[in-house]
Amino acid sequence: MMPPGEHMLTYRAEVGGQPQPYRLYVPAIARRRYPLVLCLSGFGGGCWDWSPTDRRWADALGVVLAGPYGWGNQHWDGLGEDDVLRVRREVAARLPIDADRVYLHGGSMGGHGALRLAWRHPHLFAGTSAVAGWISGEQWYAKWYAAPGEWRPPPAIAQLVEAASPCAWRQQARFVATRLAFGTADDVNEPEDTEWLLASLAEQGLLDGRRVVAERVPGGGHGAGGAWPRVLRFLLRQRRRWPTAHHSPNLRHADLGWVRVDRRPDPLATVSIEAAWRDGRAELRLTNAAEVVLQPAFAPPPLRRGFALTINGTDHGSVASGATARLALTAAPSSLAKRRGADGGPGELFRAPFGVLMPVRGAQRAAAEAFAADWQAWFGGPVAQAAVPGPSGHLVVWGDEHDHPWLRRWAEWPEPLGVRPWPDGIEIDGQRFAAARFGWQVLHPLPWQPERLVLLCRGYQRSPVDAEQTPWAVGKDLESLPWRAPDVVVFDPRVEPRLSVQPPLRVLSDAWVLAGTFDAAWRHLLVS
Repeated sequence: MMPPGEHMLTYRAEVGGQPQPYRLYVPAIARRRYPLVLCLSGFGGGCWDWSPTDRRWADALGVVLAGPYGWGNQHWDGLGEDDVLRVRREVAARLPIDADRVYLHGGSMGGHGALRLAWRHPHLFAGTSAVAGWISGEQWYAKWYAAPGEWRPPPAIAQLVEAASPCAWRQQARFVATRLAFGTADDVNEPEDTEWLLASLAEQGLLDGRRVVAERVPGGGHGAGGAWPRVLRFLLRQRRRWPTAHHSPNLRHADLGWVRVDRRPDPLATVSIEAAWRDGRAELRLTNAAEVVLQPAFAPPPLRRGFALTINGTDHGSVASGATARLALTAAPSSLAKRRGADGGPGELFRAPFGVLMPVRGAQRAAAEAFAADWQAWFGGPVAQAAVPGPSGHLVVWGDEHDHPWLRRWAEWPEPLGVRPWPDGIEIDGQRFAAARFGWQVLHPLPWQPERLVLLCRGYQRSPVDAEQTPWAVGKDLESLPWRAPDVVVFDPRVEPRLSVQPPLRVLSDAWVLAGTFDAAWRHLLVS
């Protein structure tokens, strides 16, 4: 049991192995089971810092507060999301937390993080309080990443941009009590976007004062509506509801806790899960699902003793209490099947140890060194660099056959992967791209270690940002990889990307020649 008061704690991160901090406040009142509020900071905020007044309220109400770090300014997505979920588990291991009373609260960057994470994981959170967060991909992309006068992202990343938007998950407000607070004069995240969301929720009958509550602050600016007493009073009235439906544009969030989809036939299409249960029988309706995992231990109480299962009208027998079951609904892909979570292009590389496999010499070695330096600055930890692959970890392999003799092994790999490096370029689906003219980034599994991934790179487009002056912007294109990069990108480095609406950052996709993603068997689906 942790003593009352504030504690600064760490856990050993899966990425890089370095300590990852989080702040924890334990109230003075001892309880058999505590409610928990995870507090997500705004841009540049780090771990949440509670005021003396905040702590007195926590003491009076007997609530545990936790402030994850979120890997810095990751907008509580990708690694930032991983951090929130990990801190939730870490706190529950230290204190008796009531799993039916776990909440999210945040402002600005933390506001949209609290909204999106609660709706992405409706089986984990009872309620969320979102203050002054951004709402839609249209708003976000237009304000920070688009070229002047344009907002629409290229087709290859449009789905991933929208998946990062809270509005894409708004149907889940049926299952998670939601408080939306904002100032009507907010000039950072415009109130019109939140008003649009509220109108959409009202059309679904959710803006009823119970499931969704809107708190407008007339004349208030960015951050208005975050008064701590109102936040806690709203959250602590809520208890977890068991979700009966989920719609996810990526596999990472195709999860109701007791049932999740691990593989889908079409990686560009949404996964839908609808569930009903009664009298020891569970009925599932699944769309775009090729493989599912069932976990009765995480099911609603009526199903924890085991249940009979029907999927899309077909009887699948019984699932035993406490036993995890995996069901294949379509034929299995090759041994190099794309695994769960590898939906966002190189995003999986950011969730495990990795190394940069350097070219032996030449201009591409300098480019690889620049890439590794930016990546190291972005993560804040060491980057392994080598001339040959190590025994484990993901790989970033830099260069082509001319620059990197190790890549000659590619042609010897046991299964065709649809991408073939040549001494003078690369071939994708029979189309040749000369190394002198094109760069590329292509994600694949390692054939001798399919659970690991390899990112083959040639060329690196960088925004001219001084990391010492603006450390938050280090490797802005690296920042975008986990949530808006496809599996395959071929670009023309001779094309100068246009300035974004936030100079000196550049719209890197202007130089794309070809982009796409892979299905479960690593076949290409080229979309631009």
